[in-house]
Amino acid sequence: MKVPYHKVNPLPDYAKIFSGKPIYLPLLTIVVRHENRKRKLLALVDSGADACLFPRDVAEILGIDVGAGRRADLTGIGGNRIPFFFHEIDILFGRYQVRTQAGFAKGSIGTTGLLGQKGFFDQFAVSFHCQDGFFEVRKPNLLDRLRSKLPP
Repeated sequence: MKVPYHKVNPLPDYAKIFSGKPIYLPLLTIVVRHENRKRKLLALVDSGADACLFPRDVAEILGIDVGAGRRADLTGIGGNRIPFFFHEIDILFGRYQVRTQAGFAKGSIGTTGLLGQKGFFDQFAVSFHCQDGFFEVRKPNLLDRLRSKLPP
């Protein structure tokens, strides 16, 4: 599944550095589902994120009691540790669906969602084609899985 990058205007400080040029982000339209509730949102495909992470407001829409989940303190940029509470959800996009443990913060995380290593990158082959303006997400085939087991 090929997905075009989303063009966003840079923050003022970035605009000064990059001459006001837009920033292109790998944002994927997904549906998160818990039991009979669901929410459509744009999530950042983030290879630097440990897991799939969402803010409190997404949990509330899904009827999830954030604090009732299993806690893990994750370290973000700047070394700040943020507590996340993990709950099982479904993530759907295109023809794909994956059930995973996703972390929910007790507040905002600065985005509507992050698709990270556990629950996304460990389920899909993801390739970024920045200069061509798209990224690609697909289920790995048998050959991909065999190659990944070979020593470097």
